[in-house]
Amino acid sequence: MGQFASIISLTRKEILTLTETHITDIPTATQDLNLITTSLTPRTKVSVPPPFAESDLPDSTLSKTISKAINSAYLESEYLFKAVFPSVELPPGNTDFGVVLNYTPVMGDFKSLTNQLSLFLTNSNLQPLLAGELAKQLQPQVMASGNTPSATFGRVATPNLTIADPRITVEYLFWVAAFGIFRTGTINAAGVPGYAVVYSCSAANGKLQSIMK
Repeated sequence: MGQFASIISLTRKEILTLTETHITDIPTATQDLNLITTSLTPRTKVSVPPPFAESDLPDSTLSKTISKAINSAYLESEYLFKAVFPSVELPPGNTDFGVVLNYTPVMGDFKSLTNQLSLFLTNSNLQPLLAGELAKQLQPQVMASGNTPSATFGRVATPNLTIADPRITVEYLFWVAAFGIFRTGTINAAGVPGYAVVYSCSAANGKLQSIMK
């Protein structure tokens, strides 16, 4: 899928610096990043602070544009999680964000995304063994987005299940992702244009109950 410049392993400044080095067509990247910012900014104000505070935006115009796109993805994932899963608490810090560099979608190849999600789940004190199933849900949706900034969500059942007749309680990993693909201007040896992805992913455990019949 690509290389993750993630807040889990890098500082905010390092994410921006690394992303800038992969952009050769600044006008085109700026156009795409501005579209991501506009498209993913939640319509309703979110109470959590964005990763890059307005007072702390970098001096570089390009870094500032990247920062705003990441902010929008982050706020959208936080907003959508609370909107779609209102009964599930999303702990602070249970959100990974950053940029996927050298983005190359390959149908059926989930290794890169699974590795990153495993790091994210471990960092959030969640079950890393669920990363593969989460990747299989998320990656096809990113590939199907048609380079349109998007947000999506889903759930993965954990091994934790309780039966107290007649009630069954199942624990799930609930997740939300917001993302936007942008052109970097690079061309590889095969003549394929380069892309990168601004992303944010939030996840938390929650329980659902049903009655045995």
